[in-house]
Amino acid sequence: MKRDNPGSLWQQSRNFRRLGYIVFCLALLLLSSRFFTSGQHAPVSSTSPPAQYQAAAGNLAPAAVPPASVPLAAATISEQPLELPPNAKGLGTAETGNVPPHLPTLQNIVASADLGELAQYPPLQDPWGDTLNPGGGVPDRGYDTYYLDANEPARPYLRRNHPFPAIWHNQSSYLNIPSENFAVYWIGRLEVPQTARYQFGVVQRGQGQARVSIDRRVIKKSDDAGIPDIELRRGSHIVEIEFLNNEAAQIGFYLTTRPTMPLYTAQNLADALKALNLPADTVVYAAITEYVDINSRSELHISADQRPYILFLPVGPRNWDIRTDNNPPQAVILYHKPSTIQIDGKEPPLLQWDQGIPYAALARLHDGTPDCYCTATSGTFKCNRGGFDDLGTFAAQVRTWTGYPLAGISFGRSHYHTTVPEIAVTRTNIEKSRRLSAQQMAEMREACRSTGSKGQRDVNTLMKGSKS
Repeated sequence: MKRDNPGSLWQQSRNFRRLGYIVFCLALLLLSSRFFTSGQHAPVSSTSPPAQYQAAAGNLAPAAVPPASVPLAAATISEQPLELPPNAKGLGTAETGNVPPHLPTLQNIVASADLGELAQYPPLQDPWGDTLNPGGGVPDRGYDTYYLDANEPARPYLRRNHPFPAIWHNQSSYLNIPSENFAVYWIGRLEVPQTARYQFGVVQRGQGQARVSIDRRVIKKSDDAGIPDIELRRGSHIVEIEFLNNEAAQIGFYLTTRPTMPLYTAQNLADALKALNLPADTVVYAAITEYVDINSRSELHISADQRPYILFLPVGPRNWDIRTDNNPPQAVILYHKPSTIQIDGKEPPLLQWDQGIPYAALARLHDGTPDCYCTATSGTFKCNRGGFDDLGTFAAQVRTWTGYPLAGISFGRSHYHTTVPEIAVTRTNIEKSRRLSAQQMAEMREACRSTGSKGQRDVNTLMKGSKS
């Protein structure tokens, strides 16, 4: 008799089948969990700039890094999206992460500062830095600069590091922030090697408002005319500037800081230079630039001429960045209006001068343009003889002011940077400049004579005889 086939264990045991179903379901759940975990993206940081500024961030190129020999390399623009503080308006939990624990912070520098005379000034109320920089990060060099839209002040667009607390822009917006809403917060460190008095210069445009504080003591508010000289004690001090532009067509502010120094005049400048006992073959280079960059900076590149020289900077205010090619000046004469100066290499004596010369006046020396004009109503031709339209006369004035010969001059036309010198002051170049000037003067005189021959014009009779 044939036996029936008992079948497999799967067919014979209901409990075995139930166990198999359970194992299958558990394996499926495990595989599903791993799949979804690997497919997740990291959460989007809440530190992104406001949406209306996203496009601007992509259009900004980092500034070129200067040569390693230039001490400003550590303080040149290093552009990066800002890590926003966790307590900023409308933000989630972002980490600041920008203050290594071993570096001094704003809080501990201020706490340990010897205020001295600063104690007479009022404490800073509602400081911007508490929101924008809650970790108290302070750069080793330069100024950390936070760019803001006043409509969203707790959400800065980005942060940069600049050598100077300055911005100078002749447009109605910057970084896509309308100029009337534009605001900036700067924080930097001022190292005072020994207790001394310091002088401060502020330039701001139009309706701008600013608070300047040192160690959280307000030394300037918007309604103040200026900042008096202040004694600063030896050590590190924190400088903070809060600036609200409030101007629809342009942006402009900068602060200068340096030890208080004598102010020399045309009468005693030569004596001050003589006291320095400079080499006998020392010459003078005069330099100006027509423009400044966004940080109110003018850049001068000294040529390879190895003669000892005095650098004469008769225009301002601005931040001078001097690249000397290992040939630093013996001394610098700086117009006293708010200006700063940074020089790679040895720091020379700095003499503050009370007499500025307008760029437009000195620019006439470039191509010999005479300082003359025509009175249209009478056809009278007149010339001013201030000495700024004749290279030889200007060289003689510089010799009188300084006691040293003028060997070269630079103009920086159409740029914020130039080479020093552009034009050598030689007898040949002086004579060439005078010939050009005489030619232009003759042409101007003839044009004026022609204008005068038409008779004096009158607003009441200008249209007489003009009707057809």
